[in-house]
Amino acid sequence: MSKKIRYINPEIQRISGLEYDTERLSKNGCYCPKLTAQNIKLVHNYVISQSSYSNESGDDFVRKYFKEHRGDTSLSSIIIKVILIDTVDSTNLKQLLGKDYSKIVAQKIIDNNLEDIIRNGDNFGEIFKNVASFPPKKGSKKDDLNLFVFFSKYITRVNQYCYDRTDYSILDTVVKDNLKHFNSFETPIPNIEILRKNYLYDEYCNIFKPILEKFHEVTREMIDHFVWFTFKEEAVGDKETVKWNSLHCYF
Repeated sequence: MSKKIRYINPEIQRISGLEYDTERLSKNGCYCPKLTAQNIKLVHNYVISQSSYSNESGDDFVRKYFKEHRGDTSLSSIIIKVILIDTVDSTNLKQLLGKDYSKIVAQKIIDNNLEDIIRNGDNFGEIFKNVASFPPKKGSKKDDLNLFVFFSKYITRVNQYCYDRTDYSILDTVVKDNLKHFNSFETPIPNIEILRKNYLYDEYCNIFKPILEKFHEVTREMIDHFVWFTFKEEAVGDKETVKWNSLHCYF
């Protein structure tokens, strides 16, 4: 049995045609939409149609760069891809790794031949830990830095934008904390935090297979948008547009 839902995004009620689970009421008084193909598509379409949640010019810019540099594993190309993903997805790599973050991350991507794995849609196994685990900052007593979230986004974007494939899924905090609320779907959903801590990216991507097999018309991106938008708390402001305008000045 899933824990009681703490929060559901009230904006979900603006989407007409959603089917709700009237037995699943959140603490802020909203019903949870059911996990159905129709609901997933309705939420996805709403998200991509709202300027507050998607920046078309920014997204087009990223897609265009990735497509034009597909297969390019030069250090300069990978550095720009890292910067683009870090910017659009706000993964704060500079804060974690310092001013040379893009070069450090790009070199790991090259050293572990990530591009070949992503191109073929293969499993990562232990390679994912090799790539996503970084030593803590000098003098820090903390554990290794776990960049599971960033690399799930980098891998997914390259796979999709460069090679028109949908083999991988993104992990973010909202999905990690709330996917459990759909635990009744076919097979139990494992503890995602345990998967994250142990760098089990293949196992994370496999969570979505039963949903994809049942709902052939939905994609991993649609599922991500559905879960994220249903449970997200913070609003996305116009600062995203400012961010993209600033980003364009660099390239």
